[in-house]
Amino acid sequence: EGGGAIALERTMPTPIPTHAPPFGNLSHNWDITLLIKPVPIDQYPGQYDYIAEVSYGARSQTFEKLYLNDAVFRQKSKNYDTRLTTSSAIGALGAVYTFRATDGTLAVFRPIVAGECVKAPTAYQCAFVSYIIEPDGTRFDFQYETTTASVTNKTRLRSVTSSRGLAL
Repeated sequence: EGGGAIALERTMPTPIPTHAPPFGNLSHNWDITLLIKPVPIDQYPGQYDYIAEVSYGARSQTFEKLYLNDAVFRQKSKNYDTRLTTSSAIGALGAVYTFRATDGTLAVFRPIVAGECVKAPTAYQCAFVSYIIEPDGTRFDFQYETTTASVTNKTRLRSVTSSRGLAL
């Protein structure tokens, strides 16, 4: 998508628990999500470790925050240039997360709300991307629509707009 170009490409779905691929058995290149999984700690009742997965094509990454060792998310595969940050408490509803990829791309996710991109009640938290800024300054803004109808995903991507004047 570099240079502000916008294309919709069908892809294999990302295995996100309880997330339904937008095209039935297929997904697309703009289905960019953050999934946070709380992991209860047996030795410390009521406390959690967290695993966070950013699903973003070839830029996808996994992070962890261990209750006893970490104040922030750590990149799981030891890629020190990639970050997942928030100014809120990890696991809090309403938290906004920012993902910085190795190439400098920034992806800011929508605030965490119940049921954002999962189809069933779950302990997982999930958010769709709000906007992306690529290293060349190109910005992509994402608009979504939410329905109360009995459908698999209540929130669906409506449009992607580039700072270079293109839209999908």
